[in-house]
Amino acid sequence: GGDSGLTQAGREYARRLAVFAKEEIAKGRRPDDEEEEEGSPAAGSSGADDSAGKTSKPAQRPCRLWTSTLRRTQETAQFIQHDTINHTFDNGDTLEWVQFRLMPRRNLDELYAGTCDGMTYKEIEQVFPEEFARRQADKLSYRYPRGESYMDVTLRLEPLAQEMERTREPVLIIGHQGILRILYAYFMGLDRKEAPYVSIPLNNVIELTPHAYGCHEKRYCLMMKEEMLQDGQDEPVTSMPLAVRGEVGLHNTPGDTKHFEGVDAGESGDGHTPSADQEAAGVRAINSEYSPLDPVMNAPSC
Repeated sequence: GGDSGLTQAGREYARRLAVFAKEEIAKGRRPDDEEEEEGSPAAGSSGADDSAGKTSKPAQRPCRLWTSTLRRTQETAQFIQHDTINHTFDNGDTLEWVQFRLMPRRNLDELYAGTCDGMTYKEIEQVFPEEFARRQADKLSYRYPRGESYMDVTLRLEPLAQEMERTREPVLIIGHQGILRILYAYFMGLDRKEAPYVSIPLNNVIELTPHAYGCHEKRYCLMMKEEMLQDGQDEPVTSMPLAVRGEVGLHNTPGDTKHFEGVDAGESGDGHTPSADQEAAGVRAINSEYSPLDPVMNAPSC
């Protein structure tokens, strides 16, 4: 809660996110990657195609960057580079585009906790036990005293979600858990009652690529649980995801508009090798595994 800055672990995540934005979001996949994977048994091997430069990534594509107006999300974006590229749009117009131009959006501000703003969850339980119990009983509709509920936040996020649907460029959203839960539930077609309980792990990037019947999803873990320090969200380190054995790699799902959600808090064998910067930053695409009794699923977080 409140308008706190980043911790030491948060700053390290911000550096890794900057590498991910440059290497994965801005460059994306080559158009022929899918064809190589499906039709060529030698995809990823060396040969004439390699010498022709087919293994290199394409030039940068235009990307957008949205954050909330709170310090911690803007500090998470501080290391992302803002290169200027020339981009030609569908109508033939060419203009200079500033990559990941920072756009703070008040719609993306975290759920306001009213009189409880700035308090830890343990403090809320101790000082306002009745309010704590009410929220545990109905997290969707509960409204903090002089604050907001998940239903209130859903209403202010609706125009932004519609704007995302109209946007052609990939959008990187650096947001808060409560906000990202609602956006995730919207694009994945979940019931609104499920939104407050969606798993949005800290230090992960979730890629959603729209298709005819919903969205493809891919999750990238930029900081594993063993590296985490105290994050101040009352969620134990053991609630961070673990990579499934043998499933570490980098992969992008092909598609047009992509939405990347990074909280300020995979498949191998696809012929895609992480760059030296990515390996140094610990970028991993993973299939997350959680225990059914994982504390984070029942934690009274926003």
